[in-house]
Amino acid sequence: MMIVLILKALAFIWKKNEVINLKDLLYGLMLRSGNDAAMAIGKYIGGTVDNFVTMMNIKAKSINALNTNFKNPPHGLDDLEHYSTAYDLALITREALKKTKTSKKYLEQSPI
Repeated sequence: MMIVLILKALAFIWKKNEVINLKDLLYGLMLRSGNDAAMAIGKYIGGTVDNFVTMMNIKAKSINALNTNFKNPPHGLDDLEHYSTAYDLALITREALKKTKTSKKYLEQSPI
C-alpha cells in the first residue's frame, strides 16, 4: 500500500505529496524518529490522527498497559497527559513482537 504524504512539516528525506510505502515510513519512524512518518501512518490507519490516538489507547488498555495514556498525535512529543511506564512499554513491545512475522509479510506485499 502507498501513502501520499500531504503533511505540511516533513522530514528532509520526504517531500510533500510524495508517495511512500508503509515499510519505508516505518523505517523512517524508527530509524530517524520521523514525526512526519508517525503522522502519515496514524492518519492512514486511523482515518484521522485523533482517531488513531484513540485506537492506541484502546489497544494499550486491552493488553493491560494500564499506566499508559496517549494524548497527542503519534509522534509522542511532550504532553502532560501523554505517559507510560517501562512495564507498559514492555507489554506494548511484546504485543508488537507477536505480530512480527505477520507484519513483515504484510509490509512486504502490501503497498500503502
